[in-house]
Amino acid sequence: MLKATDETGNIYLSYEEKSRNKNIHYFCCDCQQKVLFVDSRLKIKHFRHKTKSECDPEPETQIHIQMKKYLAESLKAKPENIEVNLKWAKPDLFFNGFAIEVQHSKISYETFITRTKNYTLNQIPVIWIFDKSFLGLSSQPGKILRKAHELYYGRVYLFSNDKIIPAHFNSMTRYIEPTNFGGGYFRYSKRKKEIVYGKPIETFYLKSSFNTFRENNILVAKFNDEVFWK
Repeated sequence: MLKATDETGNIYLSYEEKSRNKNIHYFCCDCQQKVLFVDSRLKIKHFRHKTKSECDPEPETQIHIQMKKYLAESLKAKPENIEVNLKWAKPDLFFNGFAIEVQHSKISYETFITRTKNYTLNQIPVIWIFDKSFLGLSSQPGKILRKAHELYYGRVYLFSNDKIIPAHFNSMTRYIEPTNFGGGYFRYSKRKKEIVYGKPIETFYLKSSFNTFRENNILVAKFNDEVFWK
């Protein structure tokens, strides 16, 4: 986690210089249990629970922490915008009324859909940003990325090399050779996709709208990036 508090309620961000004070006792902002400040040259500075906690049952990956840190700094987010506990959800950032979910670890399709719909039910536009590893070894989008591509108007946002890059999935075609029964023709592949990458996001301005395509009716947010594919 990037955020912790001290005994008097002051909030500290792990990547700020003031968090390196060894005389401060840190606590989780949610469960109030003690947390440790992890200062390592090989890892991004962060806080972690001293013992296993119900509010943080699984260890957080370094890439996930890196993604949150990058977005927090890019958006110039304040401590109250980071790792916000809304009781029914805990977005990685909650900024200007937008929920931002950054995802590195694998989640189920049902979890992705449920979280997205819950934000809509609470009138909060949400944007999902996935680590590029979500494409997998085959570099082909799975079910979650295909749904995100549909929700975000023909793009997904991928985190790679400390940049957020929009990507579009074009349908691939293959040529079917002629046979004795007819000439050759082109056929769309439902599974294979050609991935077209846009320029890295530089202006971190978010806008929202309801996506009603195929009766989605989901309130989503997207960066103010233009269509970059043909």
